[in-house]
Amino acid sequence: MTSIHDRIAAARDKRAVELDLSSLELHELPPEIGTVSTLVRLDVSGNELTRLPAELGRLTKLRTLHICENALVDLPPELVQLTDLRDLCVAGNRLRGLPWWVSQLRSLTMLSFDRTDTEQVPEWIGELTQLRDLLMNRNRITSLPASVFALPFLSKLDVEDNEIDLLPREIGRAVHLRRLVLSQNRLRALPEDIGELVEMEKLWLDENELVRLPEAIGACIDLQALSLGGNRLDSLPAKIGGLRRLEYLSLSENLFKTVPAVIGELQALQRLWIDHNQIESLPPELGSATRLRELHAQRNEITDVPVEMTRLRDLVELDLSSNKLESIPPTVTRLTLHQLDVSDNRLRELPDAIGELRLLTKLDASMNRLVGIPESLTRLWQLRELNLERNRIRELPETMAKLRMLEELRLAHNVLGDLPTTLIEPSRHFRVLTLKDNLLRRSQEALGTDAPADERRKRVIQIVSDDD
Repeated sequence: MTSIHDRIAAARDKRAVELDLSSLELHELPPEIGTVSTLVRLDVSGNELTRLPAELGRLTKLRTLHICENALVDLPPELVQLTDLRDLCVAGNRLRGLPWWVSQLRSLTMLSFDRTDTEQVPEWIGELTQLRDLLMNRNRITSLPASVFALPFLSKLDVEDNEIDLLPREIGRAVHLRRLVLSQNRLRALPEDIGELVEMEKLWLDENELVRLPEAIGACIDLQALSLGGNRLDSLPAKIGGLRRLEYLSLSENLFKTVPAVIGELQALQRLWIDHNQIESLPPELGSATRLRELHAQRNEITDVPVEMTRLRDLVELDLSSNKLESIPPTVTRLTLHQLDVSDNRLRELPDAIGELRLLTKLDASMNRLVGIPESLTRLWQLRELNLERNRIRELPETMAKLRMLEELRLAHNVLGDLPTTLIEPSRHFRVLTLKDNLLRRSQEALGTDAPADERRKRVIQIVSDDD
């Protein structure tokens, strides 16, 4: 194995501009690293370094320095000489903050100090006027100084998993901010000035303590993704309908009892998450969000689906699991779905119209009260996954053989006494077939063959499943 000294010598002799010394289990970086004066990029991430040699400061051509994921407790002040440095990553060390001299690295465009036990962001951060990306995730930061938002080119600000409870009004000064991640903090409100962020494309606010959003958020006209899961919201501001470029919206795990009708005004919306709320019905206005492709509404109290949703011609994935449906609404069978999840409801039967979902590849109707399945289901020729576990199904139609694309069939925990012979014929090959806790006879007749046991096992994956 080539030693670290040999690697450094080779880089020096070849006048290398890049040197990757990451993940080599290094405990020490030799001082001769300072002799490779041609280096533009150096990566020593993922080692076990507890200190860095002062000689690193001699590498004045460095533009990228990655020293993340080590065991450093401080940085040598000689690094202040790296005045051409653009990209500095010190994440995953034990620094407890940044030394003052980092403020002199005025060429920095990217600075990452995630997971460094930092408690306070220094005011001098505003002196790094070329900074575009600032990453401070998973620290113990309680507030952000106004100077952060005065950075003239700031485009990406990630401060996830900290202890921030208030944002300064100066947030509105970061007019070129495109990505703002504030998930897992303690925010109770957002300043109205957030509406000044007209170039922002992604805003992540999951797992805070928000009870309302300011009307001004509707002025963030470039917003494409808005994630609000895990808060205390029960309504949305009317002006949110002005987000005409919004493609992704998550309202998961909030306190909504109704879906805000204003969502129907989001003409670009493609993915909507409203799961884990207390929603009893879906509004007719939702049918106006005609570009919607995914609707995740699991774990609510929904009993019906409005007919207006038949206008959602692009909807391919619908999750209505863990609700209070007693039947599959006719509206659902008029959609062009590829995936449908109605598990854990109160269904006693699947409608004959289920056969109209000709593009369906995945159907989950497990954990209901079904006693059988209609013949029409066997017209779902594109179906690859079918889950009917934990029902009261007594028999399956012989025409199940028509489901030639079916790879995964889950039938465990029913009351099946037999299987259609067409399901276990030699030409059938299931990737998954679960049959545990049924009333199946283990005779050769039940398997539909007089072949030896070893051959039968090849044809039927399992009669008693090991799916515990």
